[in-house]
Amino acid sequence: MGEVRRFYQPVSFEGGVVFSTSQSGIVFGDNVKLQLGTDGDIALVERASVLNANTALAGVIVGTPVTPAVAANSLIIGDITADGDMLFVTQTGGNSHAFLWYDASADILRLYSGAGLETIKCDNRTTTITGSLLQAGTGRLGWGAPEQVTIASGVATCTNHFVQLTSESGTTDTLDSITFSGAAAGDMIRFIPKATDTITFDNSATMLLGAGTRAVAPGGYIDLQLLGTTWQERGFLTAAT
Repeated sequence: MGEVRRFYQPVSFEGGVVFSTSQSGIVFGDNVKLQLGTDGDIALVERASVLNANTALAGVIVGTPVTPAVAANSLIIGDITADGDMLFVTQTGGNSHAFLWYDASADILRLYSGAGLETIKCDNRTTTITGSLLQAGTGRLGWGAPEQVTIASGVATCTNHFVQLTSESGTTDTLDSITFSGAAAGDMIRFIPKATDTITFDNSATMLLGAGTRAVAPGGYIDLQLLGTTWQERGFLTAAT
């Protein structure tokens, strides 16, 4: 009892192996691959040290990889079979449901919610988000309630990526500039007007629109993205349709 036995050659078990009394479970040391399949097609490994981006890892990441860097003590799961798929499945009510699937040969990624409902589809690097992640009746991504901002002398000062603008006085106003605390290159904002207001966006030193001006009425929106120091138009709907 308690004797440690070491095997220095591969050992084959023809029947199932059950570990029922182990107090510490089955322990795989750092960087030891758990391989699945006769040819080791699938491998799981706890990478004890940092693995740099685009770096091969024998039996797990092969060829000329296109992979991000991972931190030390990370879990890596690799399928080294050409065009092998990966499917993640759970069970509810006695029925298995997929929640994540990647088809390598077709370059298709699916994220499922509910009984086979595709909520995020990435096909050939084009992403489509379907209804379950949208706010009912709005067509907007699930951004929650918009930040309420009143225009002050043509300036909107905001900290959120979803903003509802109110005119400074009356029901019409013009926006010439945006002050966004903490904004970084690539950030996007969706602006909608207050339900009773129409906001006109002007081309300026800090805003570049697809036309000289964009008038956004209730039910409409404008999407702007920060490129360098300029907010550039990425989408526009004048009013509810």
